[in-house]
Amino acid sequence: MQCSVFINISLENIILSSADSYLLIPRGDLEVHLPTALYNLFTQSDRVTSGYSIYVLNGPGSFTNLRIGCLCVNMLKELMELQDKQISIYTLDKNSLYQKLYQRDLIPTEGAMYIGQRKNFWICDLAQDRIELRHTEGNNFPALFEGKNYRSDSNSDQTMTSDPHCIDLRSQGDTLQVGFDGKATLIPLSELEFENVDKLVPNYILEPNITI
Repeated sequence: MQCSVFINISLENIILSSADSYLLIPRGDLEVHLPTALYNLFTQSDRVTSGYSIYVLNGPGSFTNLRIGCLCVNMLKELMELQDKQISIYTLDKNSLYQKLYQRDLIPTEGAMYIGQRKNFWICDLAQDRIELRHTEGNNFPALFEGKNYRSDSNSDQTMTSDPHCIDLRSQGDTLQVGFDGKATLIPLSELEFENVDKLVPNYILEPNITI
């Protein structure tokens, strides 16, 4: 049996899931809880016989989450190697994944994507492979690919809700369960063309807004 974990570091709250676990880690607690949660998912199972894999949805999103998420994944790999356990890391950005889901008719043509900014989203036209930066106030989006159910600010809960108009991604062993509009579909992770990398690098996509 292979141990596979899916981690979404591209939302305001990081989501970890495996065949028998689902964890949401709020942004403010990443440094404390993410390293332990990752390590426990990979070391508490005694049924692993065929290796370890981690699939990372990597950007765009909060620069803090992307940076800390990548650091924790790379540290996990080093710790596992010290125990003579090899772990394979796979990465894919959200826009590429959503394109693949759209091509399978699992999500609509247009939707809003979280990019790590509180007042701006990307509006994605997946049919035209086009992205537009849009201010959130006063806009009605055709679909919120990622809505307030993923947020931990004062206007939303700190736990994942089951809003059918937001994409829900969960690992089911070697498959990814994609939930949207009240339907759930299983897709083999091998069909989603994640890139195998030796070391995970934050895929910011957007340029950081830094004032010196």
